Amino acid sequence: MSINRIFFAKASIFVLTTLSLPIAVFSQTLEENPQHYWLSIKQVGDEMPATLEADIKRVTEQGTHFRDTSPLYSNQPRVYDLEQIDVAKNLPYGTHERHILDVHTHKSRSTDTLMPVIIYFHGGGFVRGNKDGNRNVADYFASLGLIGVNATYRLAPEAKWPDGANDVGAAVAWVKENIADFGGDPNQIFVVAKSAAAAHAATYVFRPDLLDAGTVMATGVIMVSGTYDADTTRAGQNRIDYFGEDLSRWPEISTIGNVSNVETPVMFTVSEFDLNSSLVGTAALINEYAEKSGQLPRFVQLMRHNHYSPNPSIGTQDTQLSASILQFVSSVIGGQELMTAR
Repeated sequence: MSINRIFFAKASIFVLTTLSLPIAVFSQTLEENPQHYWLSIKQVGDEMPATLEADIKRVTEQGTHFRDTSPLYSNQPRVYDLEQIDVAKNLPYGTHERHILDVHTHKSRSTDTLMPVIIYFHGGGFVRGNKDGNRNVADYFASLGLIGVNATYRLAPEAKWPDGANDVGAAVAWVKENIADFGGDPNQIFVVAKSAAAAHAATYVFRPDLLDAGTVMATGVIMVSGTYDADTTRAGQNRIDYFGEDLSRWPEISTIGNVSNVETPVMFTVSEFDLNSSLVGTAALINEYAEKSGQLPRFVQLMRHNHYSPNPSIGTQDTQLSASILQFVSSVIGGQELMTAR
């Protein structure tokens, strides 16, 4: 039976639990009640402007979505004031020059109340990308009074599997050790990882036995449009650079088929117009997780998005991804009950 048929057969037995979106409950300001303020923000989740929706569909159909998606957000208004965000830049969490991260906090909050931490890792196909083009994610969560962390990691071909997963673990370890100095709670650390970084995060969370001794596990992990297999039929140069030239080893490298840890809370997201490898791989990994844990993980489909649009959407009026992340964080730390999908 094919991966897709297995997954959807499972889905017919289990109700695939996605996340409905939190509603405004509190009216306090950030200064009055930092613990509740981040839950009080309007988070409706389905407010992509019609013109943006049409543009995303157009560049996706044209096949130019890799190049042309992010610029579509350049004129989208931000829902936060950039001048209210403090950033401690380029803090080293390891010895490599790419072992650096930025910590984003809101000017109006004190460090007296320790808050949940969101660490974001960018995508880039294992061989490119950096944190500097993705600060909007950490800015947005910091604007709510949370602690936003924007991290980068080693790239192939210098980095080889599972270096990316070890870098995720090293960043989490640094945050756990140091984030209280910025008002962050070292016991409430959440990883958000996109695309290739989601692959690293999957190795980190599902195969911790492969990682450096003493790896620190995050409180929860959110994987956005990841690719989770080492499929020899898709042995592009970027994947060879990271997984290695010996294709006979790829089956043991693949996260799919080798899940060993299902204890850490996880959430998957895919986009409506995502890459086929993300859709099929996510279905297969969810299926394996369900078989080994006896339950389904959290899952969200981001409607009207393509592979590249979720990241730049954070901090705009399209809150599908950001609201889903916030509710997942809230559910894991016990502040709010999960509800069924729309």
